[in-house]
Amino acid sequence: MAEGHSIDHELAVKAVASSVHDAIATRHGLRGGNTSQVTGDGKVGSEWTLSYEGAPDFSWRVDRSDASGVLWTCTQGPGDSVGTMVE
Repeated sequence: MAEGHSIDHELAVKAVASSVHDAIATRHGLRGGNTSQVTGDGKVGSEWTLSYEGAPDFSWRVDRSDASGVLWTCTQGPGDSVGTMVE
């Protein structure tokens, strides 16, 4: 069986935890820091779709979203993106 790969990104953020959560777990927050073309409501079990002009869309299933963080699984996107996770 082929071994998977992992890319870890870490950002140091000096902010109130609730503000960081809102930035990554709300439509308004994602539109401000990722792309202005965001659909979805961020509820667990729903999907975010992030669209980029001239590039493929990405859809992410929201598996967890609470005070401890978020967990998303990619359900649509280019290349090897489907099945990848963001936490």
